[in-house]
Amino acid sequence: FTVADSRRILTAARDAGLKLRIHANELAASGGVRVAAELGVRSADHLIFVDEHEARQLAETASEHEGRLGLISCVLCNQATLRFEFVDALAHGTRALEIAAAVGDDPLATVTHAMMTLPYYLSGDYRRAADAARRAEAPDLDVWRDRFGLVVPPPVYGASVGSWALAEQGEFAEAHRMAARALAAAEKLNHPHSIAFACLGLGIVHLRQGDATSAVAVLERGLSLWPARLPRPTPARAGRRRPSRCSSVRWPRR
Repeated sequence: FTVADSRRILTAARDAGLKLRIHANELAASGGVRVAAELGVRSADHLIFVDEHEARQLAETASEHEGRLGLISCVLCNQATLRFEFVDALAHGTRALEIAAAVGDDPLATVTHAMMTLPYYLSGDYRRAADAARRAEAPDLDVWRDRFGLVVPPPVYGASVGSWALAEQGEFAEAHRMAARALAAAEKLNHPHSIAFACLGLGIVHLRQGDATSAVAVLERGLSLWPARLPRPTPARAGRRRPSRCSSVRWPRR
């Protein structure tokens, strides 16, 4: 739909008493965010192509908009990473950390540090990637089941990527500890995708250390959890490429 079409349809829905939801800016900067902010929709989904100005527009339609802008900046860090725009990703992450400090939002800071591990790692800044993963270690905070725009929960995501960065620096003892923590967190959630991701993290640590036997064992465990209906990852599929979209799931709750 065009911006005009979306505005007309959503306005009619609002007049009919419906709550508004829009899929916006998934494939391009389409103007959907502008409509979402203008009409005060309940939910704007996807938002792959969003800049800081549009994020602020959305945040200002919500209560406690400064804290909401911090959350949006945190998610934008992940989205920019998925597009391999690492400078922008780290800028969004830094902005989220500034807001978290200003409003005293410790869970937001913890999750943002977890999200910043990957752009640091893929930029070759292993020291900062490992430091971000350490800062994401917060077992006393209830961030285990929140997705924050990620398929893998932040504690599993940050610790797994952090273990890769530590292994690249030859700090294998801490890398093993961090990878084991990620795997324990994934097993606690009983979420197969997260367990597979954590197995990948631990497998890479073994591989960097030269222990191919242990690497194969843990990687085979992760691969066994891959859904039969989906194509299994191969080196060609695992290469650096620009993804078109981010999948989403819901965690099983106890």
